[in-house]
Amino acid sequence: MGSLSEDGGRLFFRSETFDMKKSDRRKLSSRTMQEPARSIPIHTECDVLVVGGGPAGTTAAIAAARLGADVVLLERYNHLGGLSTGGL
Repeated sequence: MGSLSEDGGRLFFRSETFDMKKSDRRKLSSRTMQEPARSIPIHTECDVLVVGGGPAGTTAAIAAARLGADVVLLERYNHLGGLSTGGL
């Protein structure tokens, strides 16, 4: 837990970061970067691509498939469920 100030508020929220005015913020750059065009092969096509097979990703993929979408679930490890299955 963070330390409390005399009035009960957290000292972290009293830092100058939270006192900044909009005029003091960093200005957006107007520069751009150009990249050469190139052909990128497409592996497969789908209606919904879910990246990550943790509890939320698996549930999202199932829900989209039940609604009739063509779904691809992409997971980097060899199991679904994230830490709830692989970490326990």
